Amino acid sequence: MAGFLNKIFSNKSNGSAVGVDIGTSSIKAVHLKNTKGSAEILNYGSISLGPYAGIDIGRATNLSTDKIALAIKDLFGEMSRASNSEKVNSTKLNQLIRSNSNFSIPLNSSLLSVIEMPSMSQKELENAIPLEARKYIPVPMAEVILNWSIIPNESDVAEMEKEEKREKEDKKTSQKPPTAVKPTEVLVAAIHKEIVRKHEDIKNKVGMAGALFEIEMFSTIRSSIGRDMSPLMIIDLGAGTTKIAMIEYGVVKRSHIINTGSQDITIALAKVLDVPVAKAEEIKREFGLDGKIEERNLRQIISLPLDNIFSEAHSVLSAYNRKYNKNVEKAILTGGGAALKGITAVAKDGLGINAVTSSAMAKMEAPAFLESTLKEASPEFSVAAGLALKGLEE
Repeated sequence: MAGFLNKIFSNKSNGSAVGVDIGTSSIKAVHLKNTKGSAEILNYGSISLGPYAGIDIGRATNLSTDKIALAIKDLFGEMSRASNSEKVNSTKLNQLIRSNSNFSIPLNSSLLSVIEMPSMSQKELENAIPLEARKYIPVPMAEVILNWSIIPNESDVAEMEKEEKREKEDKKTSQKPPTAVKPTEVLVAAIHKEIVRKHEDIKNKVGMAGALFEIEMFSTIRSSIGRDMSPLMIIDLGAGTTKIAMIEYGVVKRSHIINTGSQDITIALAKVLDVPVAKAEEIKREFGLDGKIEERNLRQIISLPLDNIFSEAHSVLSAYNRKYNKNVEKAILTGGGAALKGITAVAKDGLGINAVTSSAMAKMEAPAFLESTLKEASPEFSVAAGLALKGLEE
């Protein structure tokens, strides 16, 4: 989906970029450098937001912009702290703040709609889409930032591949007359201006004057899918919600929000084991689905919230397959909840298709000894990595 939302959400690279993923339970950041055309990981880190709200780690929060900005500053301070010193390395801290930067906009704070349009010219389409989009946006158009992209189909992709081949063979820049396009579907994205103002306030308080914004699912696509054009499913297991997107040709064709997340697993553990939520979070992270506590099988305890998530996800998958006569065969799990040990097996059973966790960070340049660590961190840092990659793009 090259060029989509470029006017609002793009940035130029000066060789270094940082992506900041502002979630409800934590903030993640990834700092990348362009090294001979490859993305090299300079640093990454996360910070829990529970303590800033006076609640347990792992719980979803609703913080003010002041506290979010403070948390980002604290995170940057930790990331820039020298390994052999308790003091913050001011040079590294300035690199983080001054790097080309992108912040995430939550999927549930935006509206993605796929609308069908008749065959018309590009200029006619530009005039018609905002009018048609009004039917799908429940607030006045003056209150949102709107952008859109034509969703390619099989014939479009084949034609684009032929065009790229012709351009490589013939580098002449002759002026071509405008041609009519035949879009069948258009992806429309709308973000409330108040959400953008909130993020502007956060970046200004942090001091990241050049930071821009992107809807989190687009960042995940960039880091986790790459050039894979096959239809697939992304399941982002956050603390308070689970976000689902059906992807084809690298484009979001359907999105869905489930009001159950990884904190529901923690709460279920806390109730059944009769332990504080903070302790339940530790148990969840250490043992996952395959552990036992006092002869209690953890899989049985936390099966209800997981069954709810994957049952609803299966319904979304089935509806998509029926509508488009497709056979989606793979799901990519991202988000902090995807780090739960044993979750891919449960996802496969619930969805009936192959399920893997994102390998976004593992694909980047880094010292060999970090390979296993980055593989484990990839699901949680998929959005931040995608945002940093965007900052590196020319």
